[in-house]
Amino acid sequence: MSYGGWMVNAPKGIVQSPLTLTESDFDLTASTASVWTEIARHDVPRDTSYAFKAGDPIYIYIATSAPAQITSGTIAIYLSDPNEITSLKIYEDDVTVFSSSRVDETLKARWPAGFTREADQLIIIKLYSASEAATAQTKITIKGIQFAKT
Repeated sequence: MSYGGWMVNAPKGIVQSPLTLTESDFDLTASTASVWTEIARHDVPRDTSYAFKAGDPIYIYIATSAPAQITSGTIAIYLSDPNEITSLKIYEDDVTVFSSSRVDETLKARWPAGFTREADQLIIIKLYSASEAATAQTKITIKGIQFAKT
């Protein structure tokens, strides 16, 4: 199988399927103003791997409890091992870059480079903003591909 120019040899019993992670797939947390705060965490399920290629779309909408969209601040996305001993920042940009459009694919932020995540590894989203984000207002869409044991 090929994905984003990567050749992936899926052994028998492994199924490849499109992946769309949304806010319901993340553990969401409200943020604290003017402090880097983890606002979303996704633990890759057992017997599953993810692949994301450069250019796959990302959408992250953050708002206050009012609700009013947060338009100033920075979002950073990290990859981490299950114990959070090793953490790697893979993307950081202004909050408005991530929230351009949930519907229009041409307006979404894109991964700058490809990467994979294995079972039990983490995808962590952090926010730094003068405003406090509310979990009920957080919207996330991240697309890639999933490999799962059958």
